[in-house]
Amino acid sequence: MSSRLPEQVAPFALAESGRELRGQVRIARLQRLQDALHDAGGTLEVRMRFGLSDHGVRYVAGTVRGALTLRCQRCLEGVGFPVAIDFRVGFVRGPDEAERLPEGFEPLILAGDTVRPAELVEDELLLAIPDMPVHDQAETCTLPGGFRNAEPGGDREQSGGNPFSILSTLKRS
Repeated sequence: MSSRLPEQVAPFALAESGRELRGQVRIARLQRLQDALHDAGGTLEVRMRFGLSDHGVRYVAGTVRGALTLRCQRCLEGVGFPVAIDFRVGFVRGPDEAERLPEGFEPLILAGDTVRPAELVEDELLLAIPDMPVHDQAETCTLPGGFRNAEPGGDREQSGGNPFSILSTLKRS
């Protein structure tokens, strides 16, 4: 297995020949993902199998395995996110072809004759990561200033179910 995936490939030619690529993608090279990450270190293991379906669709089916460290949106610290993605993408030349893809294929509209495998992996990761990553409820986050994030519902139970009852105690002070 090569240590890195090629920078660019010709997907139609690889699909016609039924080629397989295996390698690693450095997380630090995935630029569109950087804003969601707490730590960009490490690599992801990638396998891509190119082929031609019974319906004549040139495609790539693959897997991405590894782990990301996303930025928790509560405390801004790192939260682990295991990556285990399976994908199947059909190569098309435009929106009309994309609409005619058989079920089971996600479309990838190609503007040219090449595609960057790392960008394809990045697309799949962007679809897989949560919009608002946070630590599990069992864990607590340390907020700026040393405050601890309370368990969800904790204050509500102490205040009799009314989230605004704490304001009345502040008003009396």
